[in-house]
Amino acid sequence: MVTPQRRTLCLVEESLLALMFGGRWPGGGATDAAGHVFLDLDPGLFEVALNWLRQFALARGGNLHEPQVAADKLEHMVAMLDYLQLHRHIPLTYTEAFDAAHASPFMAVAGPTATRGTVAAAHPGKHVTRPGNTLMQFAVSDHSYFDMSLELTLKVTAFKDSREGRTPPRWLFVGFMHRAVAATLDPAGDINTKCTKSPSCYGWLVSGQAAYTVRHGKRSQHACFTRSPMFSQGDTLLLSLDTRSAEYEWVFVVGLVQPGDSVELLSVRRKGQRPGSVE
Repeated sequence: MVTPQRRTLCLVEESLLALMFGGRWPGGGATDAAGHVFLDLDPGLFEVALNWLRQFALARGGNLHEPQVAADKLEHMVAMLDYLQLHRHIPLTYTEAFDAAHASPFMAVAGPTATRGTVAAAHPGKHVTRPGNTLMQFAVSDHSYFDMSLELTLKVTAFKDSREGRTPPRWLFVGFMHRAVAATLDPAGDINTKCTKSPSCYGWLVSGQAAYTVRHGKRSQHACFTRSPMFSQGDTLLLSLDTRSAEYEWVFVVGLVQPGDSVELLSVRRKGQRPGSVE
């Protein structure tokens, strides 16, 4: 049993805790035999969230500290903060993985790693109009991102770009798109090249011969591109996303063309925000 003060529970006005204990939820939720409010949550993780609220209340002018959570509890912590609607405020770094159920059929997905597989010259795919190994294959993140500011870190573990002038170019796309749009990608098909043309798509489309930014599904030559690739094999990339004013859930998307090309998701960091802030 925990016995925090009401003002601590109500510190984040838009949270479920403030709704329950601020008098705006008739009945205040389920109670036990003694009349205490009962929350079916991991008590240790709930105490971590309460301690964060207590510390913020004591030092409002300081930096937002990130609570320490055991690796095997991080997924539970993510789910709990989402449920309590504290996800926007409490910083948290956790591991990300790819959703195997929504990956293109020739994209090998294993946890945080997505690798472009080889397509047979004459396979029974239903959209084949070009040789299979020239088609971009996609994978999307397992988690979605909504009402938060975050940083996603990934590593380009293998990328055979076209600096030697090979044809066709070997493209790599990294970016974000609406979860609802990503869900419409056909996992039974073998080509989803229209994905980067969706109005909900933002990111970077790169080969050794060209580099583009993608905004609203439209490409434009990247201002920083010269004769060297924007990024190459072995690079670690940091992508930022702010969905605090967005109306949609977002997912990370990677697109690979060359068989053997691969990326690894390293971490996602929710940056947090001070309660009551409109930054």
